Amino acid sequence: MAGADEVIAEHSQGSDTLLGKRFEGGGELSGSQWQRLAAARGFYRDAPLPICDEPAAALDARAEHRLFEQIRAHAAATAAPPC
Repeated sequence: MAGADEVIAEHSQGSDTLLGKRFEGGGELSGSQWQRLAAARGFYRDAPLPICDEPAAALDARAEHRLFEQIRAHAAATAAPPC
C-alpha cells in the first residue's frame, strides 16, 4: 500500500538488502524511499489509531496523494469504534 515493494524490487537482494552505507554492500535509499518503507511498517502494524507525522514530506505530489489515499483507506478499515 505504501509502494515499498517498488523500493525493494530496485535492489538485487530484494528484502534481504542491508540498508545503510555503514554495512558492507549496504544499499542506500533516497528520502522518499525511506518514507515509503516507514509507511509500510505503519500499515503492517495494524494499529487501531494511526499517527502520521509528515509521512510524505519527501514524496512528489502524485506519490503523496496515493499514500494519503492508502492511509485513509487503511485507517477506515482498522480504526477502533468510538467509545
